[in-house]
Amino acid sequence: MKYRATSIAIGLLGLVCASGRAAADCAAGAGYTATVADNTVTVCPTRSVSVCGSSIDFLRQGKADGTVVSIGNSCSSNGCYVDECVPPGSYRYGYATPFDCSEAGCGIVALFAEVTVATPLSQSCTRTTSGAGPTLTATTPPWGTGSGVSTSWFKKCGGCDCGAASSGRGSVRFLDMLALGSGLFIMGLRARHGHKSVTRSQS
Repeated sequence: MKYRATSIAIGLLGLVCASGRAAADCAAGAGYTATVADNTVTVCPTRSVSVCGSSIDFLRQGKADGTVVSIGNSCSSNGCYVDECVPPGSYRYGYATPFDCSEAGCGIVALFAEVTVATPLSQSCTRTTSGAGPTLTATTPPWGTGSGVSTSWFKKCGGCDCGAASSGRGSVRFLDMLALGSGLFIMGLRARHGHKSVTRSQS
């Protein structure tokens, strides 16, 4: 009985962990990862046919003033965009043409990555990467400008919606915990029944 109860517990915990992984992977469509080091922002397209060097403009939009620039094709060795000498502020980075829904892991693709640069910009800052530097553009980002800026970082595609919103992940966690609680309750009943059986046999 002890070993059977342990096996049930391990199985239920595995179900919870597997459900958590499924929820996370489900929303992993094409997107961006962004890092900030002083005044250098590095943005890497993920799970995409497009990498740095693409003919599609890669844009930087200032959140405070709405200014949009094309940052050019200054690329790292692993296909990431490198934007140097960026003034302090908060920015959105993304392609002028958004990821296609064919690149959706399940339900969504990213429109932009958002970063904040906090380091004051030195007047002696110079670019070290090759390629044209940022230039002003009249291109409207797919996430919008001014009052029309989308409040969501992702574009919803067809198919399943799992993981696209925090409420969905919360529902999955609730169901996982409910399953775990039910399993533990059943284990308790079985253990109690086994104890009674032993007591009767001894009497």
